[in-house]
Amino acid sequence: MISQYDSRIRFRRPPWPLRTRAWRRSRLLALSVLLPFAFLLCLLLAEAAIRFVEAHNRVEVWLQDAPAALETAPASLFEDPAFGKVDRLHVSENRSPPPGCRSDIGLGFRGLRDSELSIAYEVLEAAAVSAGLHPCPQPVFVFDDLPGPLDALDPAAFAVQAVLWAALPMAVLGLLFWAVMDRFGLAASLAWSRWDLPALRNGLAMGVVLALVLQLPAWLMPARFPSTAVSGPGLLALTLLLYPLLHEIAFRAWALALAMQSHGPRFALFWSTGLQVLASISALTGVAQAQALASGLLLGWLYLRRQSLPECVIALIACSALRQLVLS
Repeated sequence: MISQYDSRIRFRRPPWPLRTRAWRRSRLLALSVLLPFAFLLCLLLAEAAIRFVEAHNRVEVWLQDAPAALETAPASLFEDPAFGKVDRLHVSENRSPPPGCRSDIGLGFRGLRDSELSIAYEVLEAAAVSAGLHPCPQPVFVFDDLPGPLDALDPAAFAVQAVLWAALPMAVLGLLFWAVMDRFGLAASLAWSRWDLPALRNGLAMGVVLALVLQLPAWLMPARFPSTAVSGPGLLALTLLLYPLLHEIAFRAWALALAMQSHGPRFALFWSTGLQVLASISALTGVAQAQALASGLLLGWLYLRRQSLPECVIALIACSALRQLVLS
């Protein structure tokens, strides 16, 4: 038996279709999706974990109708994309209508945060009226329906939220970025020399423009559930400082930079913007998608023009701060 190590003859491996240049470009493009997907997954897991330990409130709307009227109402009216399926309530030892309301049946949402109670009540009342029912004017709000709520102002509760919202995304994104940044030259945009006065000036200017542009979809397409300001100094710091940094690392320093190496700057701009729009689908509003489209194009253009991540981060921080001031 002849071995390629014992003989002068060197057996060359046959050409493999997956070693072509097109395959390498496609592999690089597929790699550009990894960090935005990991960033979105971390945020969704943190949101689910926070809601599991925090959202224990309930809202009830009792009806001045016979039980048969509720049974004949269309089931499609009693399901909401944001709050889920409406609970059908009946009078019991632990559940009763408010004083002055003679009722045996009601509607309710559970698993709510404090900021969602009034919005959920309006949704329930509108669903009852659309079904031809007659809700009682007094809503019922039940707080701390389950033990263990988190308070944004409590240091211990903030520590839990910081681990979920900050430590987990930072660890995942940091390890992935560090693993490949030298191979693909991604660390250049993070150089400390780029955090200078021109970067601050350009970032603040773009932040003001971005804040104005992002308000246009909100004015043209009013959201069904209006946004609320972040409560608590700790969460405010995470929202204004850490989230913009991680967001821009995922979509600009990673996705746009890798797509630019494989398919050029114009394609990379629209590719990273498309990824940002897809990541905003979880918000379930057209306003969120329009805002993601606008911010993706503007911040992507800024990154391509300056090849500097700090300006994009400063712009997003300034934009978030201005929008928090408007909401508060």
